Amino acid sequence: MSDKINFELPKREQKNPNLIPVIIILLAFAIIIGLINIIITLIPLDTPGSSVTDHGLSPEEQKNLALKLQKRSLYKGAIEAWTDYLHMSSLKNDQKANIWYTIGKLYQESGNYEEALVSFYTSESISQPEELEQEISRRISESLEALGKFAALRQELSERVGMDEQKTKGDEVVAEIGPDKITKGDLDRKIEQYIELALSQYASYMDQEALNKQKEELFKQFSGDEGKMKILNQYIIEEILYRKAREEKLADDPKTRALLKSTEKQILAQQLLSKKIAELVKITESDLTTFYEANKGKYIEEGVQKKYEDVRSQVYQELRSQKEQEIQQAFVEELRQTYNVVIFPSKLKGQDTGKNEK
Repeated sequence: MSDKINFELPKREQKNPNLIPVIIILLAFAIIIGLINIIITLIPLDTPGSSVTDHGLSPEEQKNLALKLQKRSLYKGAIEAWTDYLHMSSLKNDQKANIWYTIGKLYQESGNYEEALVSFYTSESISQPEELEQEISRRISESLEALGKFAALRQELSERVGMDEQKTKGDEVVAEIGPDKITKGDLDRKIEQYIELALSQYASYMDQEALNKQKEELFKQFSGDEGKMKILNQYIIEEILYRKAREEKLADDPKTRALLKSTEKQILAQQLLSKKIAELVKITESDLTTFYEANKGKYIEEGVQKKYEDVRSQVYQELRSQKEQEIQQAFVEELRQTYNVVIFPSKLKGQDTGKNEK
């Protein structure tokens, strides 16, 4: 018996033909996933319009947030929002310069003058849009003045010759404080400011015609050389005292800051009330004659009834005062409701009683 050697290859087991399409699909899917990953790695992270803040805001949403905070005078939040917007958006240089100017303005309005200066200078370094040139120059000067840095202010003004020349062009200089020039136009505006301030105390007692007449008379009084020199000296004294106070950092003194804050509140409250009264008080000639007829008994002297023409000014003062009081009471009551004002008289009474008992 002889054994033959078998040279045939063993038969390969037949694979399931149904698996082939599945394998092909899986391979194709793996290739697609790989390509997607490669594409993602090639996409720049700062693609315009695709960035978001930590809060998940798009550039447009971030801009709207910054504007909203700015309108509400929330300085710190607005500054941070604008800064985030700068970092997440692809902007042209003029746009960046405008935003840095806005940031500087917010710093200045919040009293942070050093950061304001940094922002204004940053704006100028990036670009110098024509519409911002004079505004930035003015705000830089104001910020340096607020810091009491008058040496730096002098240097600033000397470097900005164009701005200084533009101010004095065609207007004669009547005085100088260091590099600052006071022109006739400046003096006239100061005179007008003093007159407006003086007449504001009597606005409630005079009609517009009488006020205009009084204003004209005061202008005549200060139009002469003597009158102008008096106002100019007052202007200069006020300015140099103010500068010295800034140099000595008096504005940073807690007592001074409290006084300024209190004064600011009083001025703003009075301005608001004056604005409201000006909007609502409208007195016609008919109103005056009606008031006169209804109150004739007030205008009798030594048994003789005074004529309307002779007491018209007095009638106007009394009617206006009455209307102002009515408007003020109604307006204040409206604001009390708006701001939910609640007063506890018993608490005050208890404190007073306690003091008296001691």
